[in-house]
Amino acid sequence: MTNATGISSVGYVFSGKEHDPTKSIVAGIQLQHRSYRMFLAGHNRKDVEACAKELLSKKLWFDVEKDSDLEKYASPCSMRKKFCQYSGVFYYRYRNLNEDVSPEDLKLMMSKHALYVKSNKDKFQDVINAFIT
Repeated sequence: MTNATGISSVGYVFSGKEHDPTKSIVAGIQLQHRSYRMFLAGHNRKDVEACAKELLSKKLWFDVEKDSDLEKYASPCSMRKKFCQYSGVFYYRYRNLNEDVSPEDLKLMMSKHALYVKSNKDKFQDVINAFIT
């Protein structure tokens, strides 16, 4: 529980060449209350922020405005900045889910996004490798 609401996350871990856990980055989905978040998390603020910006610019991740599944189930929201973040090591973009989204639809949407990361893992890894220090 965070902020008195349930939270659920699923992600794919990307490691550097040394397989040092402190140099890994996770790309994933987080659901908290009605907030559906595409996130990137790691241990080094500079690496995570730069990597997040690059993934967005390459349209590999975070494109919450143009995601067709999210358009069906979520309302647009105005973000003042390109990314929201926690503690400088968890960067995300989000949409607010409609109140009538079924658990089945949520499960399918989260699965689809997780499988998208997995099926594009080489592209993600190439971008991430440029930023893991």
